[in-house]
Amino acid sequence: MSVVFRHDPIQEEDEDEIEPHYEIELPKDEPPTRCQRFMKKISIMGTAFKDINPPIIMFLVYVGWAFGSVIQAEGIYLRICENDYNETQCSNLESNHRRVEDEVQKKAADWTLYQALAYMSPALVVDTILGAYGDKYGRQINILLGIMGVAVSEYGFLLTLSESVYAPFYITTIFGFFAGMTGFLAMIPVSLNALLADRTNDHNLLTLRAGVLSAAQSLATVVGGVLGATLALSTPIYSTIKLAGAVDIEIAIFGLAFIFVFLKIPQKPGQQQRQRASTLSSNSQMTTESCGDFFRELFNLLKSGFNVYMKKRPGHRRGFMFITVVMLMVTYTTTIETRLSPLLNRYVFRRNGLKWDAFHLGIWNAMGYFVVFIGTFVFLPLFKKVFKFRETTIMIIGVLSSALRSLGIGLATETWHMYIANAVGIFSEMVQPAVVSFIVQLVPADEIGRAFTLFGIAADLAFIITNLVYNNIYKWTVTWRPGFMFEFIGIVELVVMVAVTWVHYQSGKEKIGQTAALTRDTTRSKLRAVSSEIPSHPQFGTNFGEKRHSLFI
Repeated sequence: MSVVFRHDPIQEEDEDEIEPHYEIELPKDEPPTRCQRFMKKISIMGTAFKDINPPIIMFLVYVGWAFGSVIQAEGIYLRICENDYNETQCSNLESNHRRVEDEVQKKAADWTLYQALAYMSPALVVDTILGAYGDKYGRQINILLGIMGVAVSEYGFLLTLSESVYAPFYITTIFGFFAGMTGFLAMIPVSLNALLADRTNDHNLLTLRAGVLSAAQSLATVVGGVLGATLALSTPIYSTIKLAGAVDIEIAIFGLAFIFVFLKIPQKPGQQQRQRASTLSSNSQMTTESCGDFFRELFNLLKSGFNVYMKKRPGHRRGFMFITVVMLMVTYTTTIETRLSPLLNRYVFRRNGLKWDAFHLGIWNAMGYFVVFIGTFVFLPLFKKVFKFRETTIMIIGVLSSALRSLGIGLATETWHMYIANAVGIFSEMVQPAVVSFIVQLVPADEIGRAFTLFGIAADLAFIITNLVYNNIYKWTVTWRPGFMFEFIGIVELVVMVAVTWVHYQSGKEKIGQTAALTRDTTRSKLRAVSSEIPSHPQFGTNFGEKRHSLFI
């Protein structure tokens, strides 16, 4: 590459006169030293921690959620039993006939299905509306609504588990329906991931920030599980505050998260959000000022959300989106069903099985989430910044790890088998941060928020579909092979991994996520070369050299 400079002042043209030219060959960039590369990686990783508010919110929400799930597990199991049997039978299932516990297991599976349908059916529609709403106006309201929904749902369990109120168990489904109208728990991580995407342009940095968010979720579950197990083990404290008091503590944690969001996350679109909101308004032709019809605005929000998922895209991008979301559904479902689900609780509480109690469940869950915290917090930056793995490679590793963990739980007959299964699942929580970064590469900027809404819909569908399928599988197989449901989940994940492998291969051929990075690096390289050579030319002297830093850096 050469740059030509005119030496003399511009004069009248003379065909016989030969103009002198200077050709400057631009030098190649010197490669950075190993120390410089290391410091750059440290700097990028440090940048991932600058936006700390979303991880704090995630931490508070999931500390409360994990604490409540552990502390309520035994009480809910006993409460379901007492719907059909007396307190004496339910307190001594091991000494009773095995048939009684098998029936309680089946009843518990039915109640899990009813509760999932109650709060996820409305959430399917609400999540899409709120996702498009967040694109226009900001994320604060969505996060606040999600926290409110979780707190409302837990208040229903408080009423039915309280010894003084002892409300009928079906009241939990009523509270669950109203909780679903807020988007429920899935709305919180969806909105927080969208918030990170609003604030982050570099998809590599976005992967790390999403990884920090996922690590905060894992660490919160560790803390919540340990707190719940400790409280269950401490008989004097537990007998003083009772189960209802423990649920009060959980709701108070949600209240703290609500206040933090209200103070730290403004309901104001950032620059990228304002651009997306402008595009959304022009495409759907809906503004409150122009139509003034609230219900029509909701309909247009819903329509614009689904258009993002159905429109044609270059290459196989639409197929990539759907396969990625199916993978997210399966892995998210696996996380729920194999960590904090009512079915898992009943699986490990069986007197003819592992014979666990709330303490053992809490410690096992805490250790499991600590393992995935290490996997996400340590290995995700290693895979991304050192080994330069693509997002799809990380997805494949995560799905495989999750599948092996599910198979291990299904095959477990001893307590130590369950801990081995947790260790194998060390990479299972890498899927979500990789998906966040991958989706950003598939859709334009004005559709990112609505594309992230697909995460929430996937989570809601996962709750409904898996409770329809997995609950029935568990009911049909609990008497002869209780772990079959978890083995089935592992097989489903392996099938999904095959589809993701195709996405990895095809997206590599289409150079998704690579073209922009190559263009950016090439441009910067050329600018550095030009800016280093031009000041040495006598035509410009030293003044240009003094000013070039403001032009190129």
